[in-house]
Amino acid sequence: MSEIIEYLKGPGLIVMVLLLGVMGVLSLSGTLDSEGLLDQNEMLLDEIAIKKNRLDLLEKKISQASQELEEQDAALEELAKLDDLRLRALEIKQGNEVLRTKVASLEKGLEEVYDMFESYKDRYREAVRKSAVGTELESLTLMDGTVYREVSIRSIDALGMNIMHKRGTRRIPYKQLPEEMQQRFQFDAEQADAKLRAERERQLQSRLAGQQADEAAALRQVGRKRDLERQKAERLEESIEELEEAIRAIDRKLVTARRNLGRQSSKSISGAPQYRREIQGLEELKQKCQEQLRELRQMR
Repeated sequence: MSEIIEYLKGPGLIVMVLLLGVMGVLSLSGTLDSEGLLDQNEMLLDEIAIKKNRLDLLEKKISQASQELEEQDAALEELAKLDDLRLRALEIKQGNEVLRTKVASLEKGLEEVYDMFESYKDRYREAVRKSAVGTELESLTLMDGTVYREVSIRSIDALGMNIMHKRGTRRIPYKQLPEEMQQRFQFDAEQADAKLRAERERQLQSRLAGQQADEAAALRQVGRKRDLERQKAERLEESIEELEEAIRAIDRKLVTARRNLGRQSSKSISGAPQYRREIQGLEELKQKCQEQLRELRQMR
């Protein structure tokens, strides 16, 4: 049936119409004269031409409609894909939110673990230093080659080690201790700087407290006011001289350390890294002493 319809859409329809027209003409042949038959044929041909034009137009519209249907079907498929993509995007977004929550939780947990680790390091550092107090050594060789005999460890803090040895006592900065001891007692540059600042602050506060006490006494004893002011100036000058001497001593140590560093460059087993650390520490200490010196000079 569909094949017949397709055939009728083409030239088959025109042929059928023509046959019908011919049959009609034959049926009327007995009643019409020749002139009337010609007129009738012309009318039929005109009608056939009109119908053919309508059929061509209809076929064109059908073709356009078919193309539009195909385009709409393709558009529907694309929309279906877009809907799938939207659903997938929503799932991914929800998954990302879950991951963000997990990451935040992990970061918080990591921070707690880090805090616990730092607390453990502090406890371990304190315990290992306390356990070393009273330890006796036959000898102790420092990074610069200095050797102490019959050593007894008296105390250990963030700045270094206090010892008693055959010829007296000595406070050894941690950077001068052997590498093994630095690792064993967990010396840390930041802790050392913090303790050094705290000690200086404490000394400064103590000095200021003494000065304030002296000034208060001076207010009660007007007659000693000038003497107290002179003493204060003298102490200030002494402090300045001490800092200047300390800076000169640091400069001498820097010269020695740099000379030793130059000598180490040609050795196969070099102590250059140790001397570099020593030089860095001396330069930092010198800078801090210079800052204190500027503060004291401003107090003149």
